[in-house]
Amino acid sequence: YGYCVVFQGHPVTVIMADTGYLVPTTFNGVCGYSGERFDVILTANQATDNYWIYFHGIAEETSMPNPLWFGYAILRYASAPTVNPTGPVMPPAPTNLLN
Repeated sequence: YGYCVVFQGHPVTVIMADTGYLVPTTFNGVCGYSGERFDVILTANQATDNYWIYFHGIAEETSMPNPLWFGYAILRYASAPTVNPTGPVMPPAPTNLLN
């Protein structure tokens, strides 16, 4: 099974994959498979607000009735109100991802 993680409005700079350093490269999110690890730098330089963190789980078995599932969390800046972020709860189609 695979996964993708995307931070709404916040690109991430990937600096390490598994146990190897990489040339720092910026992406809109990161995709991987079970057991893979990425070290990323997220720069919180957007307007003070709440933003979605999207998780896309991807199953490779076509026999599954729903091979794609979603989860989400909230990235909340320190002085942002305690409310849900604006924008879609369902994640957008991922683009410019490291995988």
